[in-house]
Amino acid sequence: MKALAAGIGLGAGVTMLMLGAEERPAATIHEVAAKATEPGNPPLFYLDKSPVFDADLPAAVRVTLYNARVEARAREGALLREVAVQLIEARDKKIDVQAPGATKALTALVPLPDEPQTPGSASGAGGDAEARLRIRYEEGFERRFKELTDAGRVKLVDAAPLIAPPSPKVDTSAFPSRGQGEHELLVLSEVACAECAAVTPIVEVIALSYAGRVRVTTVDFARVPDGPGGALATGAACAARQTPEGYAQYRANLSRHAASSTLQGVDGIALAKELAKDAKIEPAAFAACLGDAGAKERATAAASLAAFLGVREQLAIFLDGRPLSLRGDLMGDVERALGGAGGQAR
Repeated sequence: MKALAAGIGLGAGVTMLMLGAEERPAATIHEVAAKATEPGNPPLFYLDKSPVFDADLPAAVRVTLYNARVEARAREGALLREVAVQLIEARDKKIDVQAPGATKALTALVPLPDEPQTPGSASGAGGDAEARLRIRYEEGFERRFKELTDAGRVKLVDAAPLIAPPSPKVDTSAFPSRGQGEHELLVLSEVACAECAAVTPIVEVIALSYAGRVRVTTVDFARVPDGPGGALATGAACAARQTPEGYAQYRANLSRHAASSTLQGVDGIALAKELAKDAKIEPAAFAACLGDAGAKERATAAASLAAFLGVREQLAIFLDGRPLSLRGDLMGDVERALGGAGGQAR
């Protein structure tokens, strides 16, 4: 999940779509998928000798398949960027990259930035030292990659853009929503997600920037609705019935708990009450709500919605039903899809 925190623009890098080997914004959010049966789109497989195309799959499966393709493209792009730097360094040093042992030698070619000397930096477990070395390697690689691209020595080739599938139509009216507008930003977060709170400030900026155009809907789900997570998801539904401030604080408390503990062996009802108390939610009303069939049904509906949309991670964000990548510029993706805060949707 550290990649998630980096991906949302809080660290070294929130999902950015890689087109070919370059980092590029997820420009396909607002695109309409081409018909899978058009010329040039090969079948996925054959059933009883009949071809099966993307368009033949259930809507939720198409979304899951698209997400898998985006992730694979991202991994491929990151690898090609790294290899491009290594190969040009090898060329400059006249190293035979086809020679035995060249793979290990290529890694050593990327310059490492100086490591700040802090108390205890030279000591610690081997795993910590390896992690520091990897961070230094990545920093040196990024710096060198920028130098080479700025100098025009490295130019990566764009691959064909990935076309997002048509969005499955879902009813989100049962879940907490704020703001008005023709567009919907749907945020699904698992109750056991420690880093999900990190995206909240960005969602807040989007809600304010697009007031009157975008409504924000939040869905707190548990993959096992009848376990401790389900009780916490029911608690989120109950918190949403109170004040917006109490609901926001309850969700923040969920993330803090997830960062320091697991749900294994936890009494979900007791924990939900504790988190609600810390959020200054009225205890009697909250306790009564936890036993309410409607709140429990909404927790079950949240899990069903996440499954239907093919959500595999602890956090997923959709704009008008289309998945947004969390390893790129989330705010920028929304701007490009809607034409900017003051513009028109494209």
